[in-house]
Amino acid sequence: MSLETSPFAKLVVRILAYSLLGWFFLEFNPFGISDITDQATQDALYKVTAPYYRSDAQQDVVVILVNQNSIAELYDREVIEANEWPIRYRDHAYLLSRILKYRPKAVFVDVYFKQERSTDDSFEQFKRLAGRMSDKYESPLLFAGGYQDEEYTEIQRSLGQLGELVVNGWEGYGQAYPLNDNGHPTTAYRLYQLACLEDSPLASCTKPLIDEYATGAGAAMSVRWGSRPAQVVFDEFFQSVCTDRSGSVMEVGRQILFGLVEGLVSYDDSESPLDAQCGYHPVIYADELVYVDKQGSEAQRQRLVAALENKVVMYGLSLEGLHDRIYSPVHGQLPGVFFHAMALDNLMHYGTDYVRAADDRIARINLYIWILITVIFSGVLFYYDRKGVCFGSESEKLAGDAGPVCHIPALRLLLIATLMIIIISVLLFWVMRYEPLNSVGFLVLIGVSSWLVHSDFAEWILKKLALP
Repeated sequence: MSLETSPFAKLVVRILAYSLLGWFFLEFNPFGISDITDQATQDALYKVTAPYYRSDAQQDVVVILVNQNSIAELYDREVIEANEWPIRYRDHAYLLSRILKYRPKAVFVDVYFKQERSTDDSFEQFKRLAGRMSDKYESPLLFAGGYQDEEYTEIQRSLGQLGELVVNGWEGYGQAYPLNDNGHPTTAYRLYQLACLEDSPLASCTKPLIDEYATGAGAAMSVRWGSRPAQVVFDEFFQSVCTDRSGSVMEVGRQILFGLVEGLVSYDDSESPLDAQCGYHPVIYADELVYVDKQGSEAQRQRLVAALENKVVMYGLSLEGLHDRIYSPVHGQLPGVFFHAMALDNLMHYGTDYVRAADDRIARINLYIWILITVIFSGVLFYYDRKGVCFGSESEKLAGDAGPVCHIPALRLLLIATLMIIIISVLLFWVMRYEPLNSVGFLVLIGVSSWLVHSDFAEWILKKLALP
């Protein structure tokens, strides 16, 4: 038996070649392919499981949203002075005062104040009113502080005296959400501390609590999204109407269908089939807040009290041109404030069992998994090599190719490999609580490996090695 036809020699070459192929793909990420397929895997799983994400924290996290329609409505009612963005500092203070009077658990202001505008002299009024209301109602104010290593300006230092500046920007985490950045708690984790770790924790904080030891450097969360909209606070206002499809099979099918056509069809926010403005948490628009607070019926005010009192409130923006938007695999494009809200919900819902983003440990596990798949894949081929048959398809068998009968269907091996990848992904996700395995990338590697088998790659290598 020659070297190039030895089944054992082919086994060794295949294991080494396929292992090196996977190592190169996973370690060096050529052309960003590994990152792309990794994200595609995660998005696909989160789309399908989104209807079944149910959290008790859903009604404990509320988004107050300022958009262009809200600004126009408030200006027409002479509530605020600006008729377009940016609104004046005193306008922000007025809206925050309407929120703080309902005694929320904490308020995060997702508006980035960096330099005091020369055209707006109302910042001192902002400080007085916001500070007075925060002290009066004892609700902590958190302000967007940008990156942890940026130098604070005078206006930011002033905000730090009113409340607390928190990290709301970072680099190097992809779509993951870090719990801290170089020892500085990020927005969602700081709000989690206020909601669950300090006095009178919210009732939805029922899972084992996350301590600071568990949020060491590099600890990051893979944020799961829910597709079931929260109960609408004011369904009489047209902006607040979102369709509740619950956890139906039809919703799963809708998510799968959207995932298949995504990238082939472009939608703007108003046309997206996934209700771009309908996030997972209750949304109250700024003009609705003011209207109910000043002129609403007693029933409406009671609903406002129930929505805001002892809740974590996110005050954010949805305005064209600000570029403060994130991609949700479930909802499409959303204002950035929803990302912080969903991350906080994950922490409150899962506690220490939150889904961890890939780290060095999971990178090693991915490589070990690929080597295991390689060994099994090559072992199956070794078995058939010993039997004197080869890798191929039924069509080749019928065509009467010369040489050994080719009757190992490529599709069968691919299905077996796919089943293995799915099982391993489920174990990593549900048991080890890591974000989904890069299944798409692994399937690509299996496909390339299958092509190499079919092209007599091992025989070619062994023939070269056999040369004197």
